[in-house]
Amino acid sequence: LDGRRLAHPMTDMAPNDERTVGEVHVPKVEMRQISDRSSLRSDAPQNSARHAAAPLQQIAEVLEAQEEAKAALEEAARDKKVRELSTCVSEFVSTEARYLADLQSVAVAFLEPLRPLLPPQLHYAIFSNLPQLQGLHQGLGTDLERATSETASDSGQACVDAFSKLLPYFRMYATYCCNYPNVAEALCKVAAEHSGAATALVEAEEARGVKLQA
Repeated sequence: LDGRRLAHPMTDMAPNDERTVGEVHVPKVEMRQISDRSSLRSDAPQNSARHAAAPLQQIAEVLEAQEEAKAALEEAARDKKVRELSTCVSEFVSTEARYLADLQSVAVAFLEPLRPLLPPQLHYAIFSNLPQLQGLHQGLGTDLERATSETASDSGQACVDAFSKLLPYFRMYATYCCNYPNVAEALCKVAAEHSGAATALVEAEEARGVKLQA
């Protein structure tokens, strides 16, 4: 071998050589293909990172959409409660206003005209403490009018405060209710013993279109 290295048919082949070793055909190696494969190998970690981040991004977007939907539902619920409260306050105030109007109508059409025509005891047997109840509801009506001028969220509490302030005075209804069973008997006595008052009572009922005891 005289000290010289024998050339290996494969390892000593130049990059772009194309040789035939024995009966085996060895194609030349394209450097561009090797470069492309190296580039793919170097991009693989980045592609993997992107593929891993994509599901996380989708999850974040879903969670954000859920939070927005939840906030929208909560706001809609608050708006609904405010509307319902506003409706309740409006109905309550209008009902109270009609009731006060009825009390005032009874006072104007019956209570005051019959006062000079009946003995005080008989007059009281019919109307009891109606004047005091009328004053109570006038004060309540004034407070409720102020309540309706508040914002929708505060009007409910304003109504509660208006009633709470006058709550002790509603005990006057105990007197009125206890006296009510005597009204029918008192009216019969008016018709039998006080013709002037009886005539005035009938005329007032016809003008008003409703019976006093109704």
